Amino acid sequence: MESILFFFLLSFNISAIFGAIQPRRRGFLEVRINQGKLEQKEARSNRDKCGKQSGILILGFSSETEDSQRKDLQLLIENLTWIMFQLGGIGQGARRPCYSRHNRDRAPWFRGSTFLAGDEEFWDIPEEIEEFCDLFSQKIKGFYSALSKLTQQSINPQNLLKVGEVNRENWQEVVDGNCRIVVCSGDSNSNKPFALDVLHDRAFYYNNDYDGFLCGKVRGGVKPSPVWIADLDDFQVVTVFGATVDPRKKYLRELRDRADQCFSIFPLK
Repeated sequence: MESILFFFLLSFNISAIFGAIQPRRRGFLEVRINQGKLEQKEARSNRDKCGKQSGILILGFSSETEDSQRKDLQLLIENLTWIMFQLGGIGQGARRPCYSRHNRDRAPWFRGSTFLAGDEEFWDIPEEIEEFCDLFSQKIKGFYSALSKLTQQSINPQNLLKVGEVNRENWQEVVDGNCRIVVCSGDSNSNKPFALDVLHDRAFYYNNDYDGFLCGKVRGGVKPSPVWIADLDDFQVVTVFGATVDPRKKYLRELRDRADQCFSIFPLK
């Protein structure tokens, strides 16, 4: 959650909310996981199911939170947590939805991570992609409204800053004027969700391999992928950092061209 909050906060010290080690500071928010357990071990053979963990996420106010801040902080965290569940998973493989590799002849038999919430009404999402986009926009606006009140700063999410230099090899992991978030649906040519199938298409290969500045890389220096994909069954939410420059710009263009439906949800209109 802290990393996603960082993406949206361009002028506010996030240590005020989450705390910090250097300099040491206790934040407004307390985060705990109760009843955490391993439901299913990681697949060790092609006959195993994917690994699964569960727990209860508990968010609370710390003693640092003043009474006058509680309402705005609660609204900010509610909207932020909802957004967090729609953008990606957690842990290793968080930038890719969980998908089977049982058609391969070697492990790992699953890749990626899917983050699922409980059945409470708060988590219900529309089945229609247009309605989902409207709801997502409401959550982003609600987040910014609460943030503006909490920080007592005027925030205009339609007048976006651009953070740092963006080129083929460099980008900032921040939701700024160079970032795009879209919701799309389409037909996949593999067992991967549509948006991931397009990302891994050979059309985007570089030197006969995945392009490290699109899919991430390890060799020659670790570079996390600038593309996050969350699979919500009927459609995918795709976040692209540094989307104004190729190869990320090219991927978004190809995604829109191939999709049955594709709608932009960030930047806000």
